[in-house]
Amino acid sequence: MGWTRALLPPAAAVPLSRPQRQARLLGGLLVADVFGQRLALPAGPAGQLPLLLPVALVVSVVGVRRGLLQIDPARLALGGLAMAGTAVALGGSVLAGGATSAPSYAYLLLTYLPFVLVVGAGGAGVVAALIARYVRLATVLSVLVLLQLAVQPLGLHRPDLLASVLPHSLLLDGYNTNNPFYYGASLDRPTGFVMLEPSFTSQYLGLAVLGQLWLRQRQGPIFLFLSAMLVTLTGTGFLLLGAGLLAAAGAQQAGLLRRLGPVSVAAAAIAVGTPVGSLLLNRATEGSSTTTSTGQRFVLPFTTLVPGWLGDLPGAVVGHGAGSATHFLQRVSPGVAVVPLAPLKLLFEYGVIGGVPFLLFLAWCVLPGTRVASLTAALVLAYLLLSASLLQPSTVDLFWLLGAVCSRAPGAPSDRPRPALPARARTLVPAPPRPGRSHRHVGQRARRPASPRTAMGPRAALGAPPDSAEELTATR
Repeated sequence: MGWTRALLPPAAAVPLSRPQRQARLLGGLLVADVFGQRLALPAGPAGQLPLLLPVALVVSVVGVRRGLLQIDPARLALGGLAMAGTAVALGGSVLAGGATSAPSYAYLLLTYLPFVLVVGAGGAGVVAALIARYVRLATVLSVLVLLQLAVQPLGLHRPDLLASVLPHSLLLDGYNTNNPFYYGASLDRPTGFVMLEPSFTSQYLGLAVLGQLWLRQRQGPIFLFLSAMLVTLTGTGFLLLGAGLLAAAGAQQAGLLRRLGPVSVAAAAIAVGTPVGSLLLNRATEGSSTTTSTGQRFVLPFTTLVPGWLGDLPGAVVGHGAGSATHFLQRVSPGVAVVPLAPLKLLFEYGVIGGVPFLLFLAWCVLPGTRVASLTAALVLAYLLLSASLLQPSTVDLFWLLGAVCSRAPGAPSDRPRPALPARARTLVPAPPRPGRSHRHVGQRARRPASPRTAMGPRAALGAPPDSAEELTATR
């Protein structure tokens, strides 16, 4: 009968719903965030501009013009207050004789401009689709991580696919992309060819574990993610995983812990049975001196930036100027790669007047209307304590995509309508009882419908007409 179908007119294409188009637009930025974070654009005397910055702005403008993203009034007001505070602090630091960088301040404004945008109604289904896409991207990343490690003993020392095909000016510098397992080792810790550093790789994979657990899908990818996290030889991803699981337990989502148990045992067995376990243990107990990553990440930022920020009253109030934290660290700790953590850098450069309103603005965008407690807790930890994330588009964009753009406004009605009963369950719903008889004499009680995450999945949750009662979401 195939020839008869050829004679029939083609069926009209079903238009995508609004949540589907939102997920497609934001999913494109998610792909760029994972696989394009090393790419840069030459910026003349200013050095380099991360490609993710203009990509995020283009996605924001397109989303607003097409009605897929909307400006949240509360975020706009708080964001305007935060930016006004930073502008006042910048002027005050200039009057006080502090050094400032106009490009650094413009970079701050442009990086956080998308945070005033939200998806609006239907955000529950959009965030489920984004998490599902992120898990698929992390699966590819895990395979690349293990492949990069496997080819090194074969003679391909420090393989870097991007560096072999792109000029150096198009790749971000200043990151430890090629980092040996230990001093003098011939093998490098893998980054999957596309990540900035092994620590970024571990963090992204830790978030993927939380996402797969939340989706309640098969556990095979979780084992793949944990294996790739182990060979990066950094514990930042496990810190995010622990924070997410604690948040899930606090949000009465302890089922995530039970689903992680079997694959965790298998991954631990691999770590114990290979040299990876001992290397990871050595890094975990390396101490906090200035030559260790633990000291440079968790100790030196507090022992250098905090005294410098509070050293004088004008500096504590209005800060020392945009971009001054980097110059200060280079002066007081020459040759030491101190990580300027986001809140410390913000307070050092913009003081209490600019830094506190800015942090409150970010907290309002993420915390009150969070949809996935485990991912939100991990993203907050990654932003605040695990990297120099204030002007780092890869971390900021991921923070926005998985934590802020789909969050529900405080006090807004829930957009998670009760899912319709499956057909089989509807047949078990008893008819109205006749007079003098009760339901228990008529038939069985209706079965409780399955969770939409397991029964339908995120793609089906986006397939219903936009903003309707039939839009089945895939979140808690």
